[in-house]
Amino acid sequence: MRYFKIWISFMGLILLMSGLGFSASYVSIYEELKTEHPVIVENLMSKGATEDDIKMFLDELSAKISSSGELTEANFDDLMFHAMKEVLFVNGDIRMARDKYQELDLALGTKYGSVLSDGVLSGELQALRNIVKNKLIPTTPTTPGGSIGGGSIGGGSSVGGGGAVTGTVVPPVTDTPADTIVFTKNENSKAIQFNAKYLEKALETLNGKSLSLKLEDLDLSAGEEIAVDSLMSIAGKNIKVSMTMNDVSLSLKSTNLSELKNNGLKVQYKDQKLTLGFGENKMDLSMPIVATLPVPAELKSSLTVVRYNADGTSTPVGGAFKNGQATFLTDKPGIYGIESNPVSFSDFQLDDYWATDKVETLATLGIISGKGEDHFDPNASITRAEFATLVTKMLQYDGVSSTSKFTDVEGSVWYAPYVAIANAYGLMDGKSQDSFDPNGPITQQEILTVLSKVLKAADVEKGTEESESSYTLKTDTAATWAKPLIENAISNGALRGMPLENVDMSKQATRLETANMLYELLPLIYQ
Repeated sequence: MRYFKIWISFMGLILLMSGLGFSASYVSIYEELKTEHPVIVENLMSKGATEDDIKMFLDELSAKISSSGELTEANFDDLMFHAMKEVLFVNGDIRMARDKYQELDLALGTKYGSVLSDGVLSGELQALRNIVKNKLIPTTPTTPGGSIGGGSIGGGSSVGGGGAVTGTVVPPVTDTPADTIVFTKNENSKAIQFNAKYLEKALETLNGKSLSLKLEDLDLSAGEEIAVDSLMSIAGKNIKVSMTMNDVSLSLKSTNLSELKNNGLKVQYKDQKLTLGFGENKMDLSMPIVATLPVPAELKSSLTVVRYNADGTSTPVGGAFKNGQATFLTDKPGIYGIESNPVSFSDFQLDDYWATDKVETLATLGIISGKGEDHFDPNASITRAEFATLVTKMLQYDGVSSTSKFTDVEGSVWYAPYVAIANAYGLMDGKSQDSFDPNGPITQQEILTVLSKVLKAADVEKGTEESESSYTLKTDTAATWAKPLIENAISNGALRGMPLENVDMSKQATRLETANMLYELLPLIYQ
């Protein structure tokens, strides 16, 4: 719908200028319209356009039309169509208004979109069209409700998936998703800026919680800086902003935008490595961002995204791999790439077949580790401290204080920061106000409760993995308090692949069962 409005604004401008002859004074035409129909000009200006915007546009358009040849009744609409595309949009692409005409384009789309969408030219728009048309071709009759160009806007047209209007009026363009706004970098700016009014308008019609921005003509090998401050109108509205930049995309939430204010976001993609910079402070973010980059063709299996350390080593940070792309979470500035990191364990038994590959995949991603060089101990129980470690590693949650408030978690123990972080993010509570019980058991229903919280934070709604009868059977052993809290995780497939005899909500989970639940829900957290 958004691109349809941009197209509508484009047609509105065609109508505005349709009657202007090649030799006409464009400023005088503007003054004439202002005198005879002041409400039209006032409406445009009330939406952000200025007199200078309109006059500048008319001057440039007149020069373009003058170079088109003789204007006749037969070729009028076609010549105007092509001239408007070249003047108003970047490279004639109707999805991208040129920087200097964004305000005028938005003003026309806001005011006249609903009038033009049904193909009937009425009210002030019809009066405006009559004036300018008769100025150019006085003998041409004007028929209310008539077609524009070779086809009608309305009954014979439809909005395609990419926001293009199909039919005889508009040739098909691209398949850019209709919820995406395309921006190009201003050649005079050192950073990517966003037009605030365009964003505000997009938010008014946004269905859901995600806004996609496509940033074109960028040289990521040289590094690009995104002016996050220009996105601050979105901060605080619980909206996810996804930015696609050639082969790389980033997804930030309102929290990220607030943290990056006055710091900016720097992005470079060179030699198959992604470099992220979070301003001068080089701080970790309290909530990770989602990043996507292409997988090098030479890498085929056992893949993980890694962060390269200053000493030449690398640290796995996980990731989901699909359709030649790797998507991962990070809260840290640094350099990221993709490597093959095969991990295997020798102590799996025949009965462990249902989760063996899942365990080794999680180990490859750096989320889970064994109890020795090639020893996993799949059927050993898992403790509360161990699970706190697994879930925070999976989520890349470490951008907050790692000092534990629990008296039974000493600051020097290996799990102390993970327990503190899991508690700080509201994933795991203590057994009491000052006790966490780090070495105590954790049950399947307690794990599923935490994972349901994780999915909720990622805006993942109830799924359809389990049938009603299957869900009832698998939750039969769950405590009354747990049943409403574990529904999200189970309905989204947390128990997928787990033998029914292993499902017992009240029993302490094994390392193998825990790995299965983490693995099955892992792709959902990257949404």
